[in-house]
Amino acid sequence: MSAVKNVMKNNYRNMELNEYLAETLKDAGFGGVDVQK
Repeated sequence: MSAVKNVMKNNYRNMELNEYLAETLKDAGFGGVDVQK
């Protein structure tokens, strides 16, 4: 895969994770996630 595809794939995965956590933890006051490698 090209570098651009890898970046897009990683960003999309992080976006999905953020949306899932926001929905799951909305009652706990979820404020966002910062994913680092």
